[in-house]
Amino acid sequence: MEHFTRRKFLKTSAVATAGMFAAPLLKTEWLGLARADLPEYFQNEFGVTDELCLRVLAKALSKGGDFADLYFEHTISNYVILEDGKVNRAYGDIALGVGIRTVKGDQVGYGYTQELTADSMLAAAATAATIANGAPSTPASQYIMPGHGSYYPLETLLTRVPLESKVPLVQAV
Repeated sequence: MEHFTRRKFLKTSAVATAGMFAAPLLKTEWLGLARADLPEYFQNEFGVTDELCLRVLAKALSKGGDFADLYFEHTISNYVILEDGKVNRAYGDIALGVGIRTVKGDQVGYGYTQELTADSMLAAAATAATIANGAPSTPASQYIMPGHGSYYPLETLLTRVPLESKVPLVQAV
């Protein structure tokens, strides 16, 4: 077993901590110029239509919930991890899915799926609906999509920046 000095432990811990805090700085879109801030993004990229969302909301309210909502996620992250000042690991991560919440009084039911198909989303909505046990609630005929936008617009997508340019940024942390 290799001897692990206090100095090496502190240095490794500092690098790991810096990597953890720098990772959100490297979040970006996966390829090209996809615009997740546009209202039709999930329809264009994954086929999630307004009609499907209304069906999923109806399923989430099918046991008498007071309120239901959908939260879609598509996050792409890049990570660069240093050890002794050198790149030890570099990788990417994609989080994709939808969370479905049903509220009944002060209780909350939740379902989640990473598969954006009608069957999978309806199954997750059925899971969220189990918090209630009553007559079905009727969802509104039109749902409200909260405002969204590009809060931190990038002139250059970080996926297009070579690793050699990212390493000095992480080393400086």
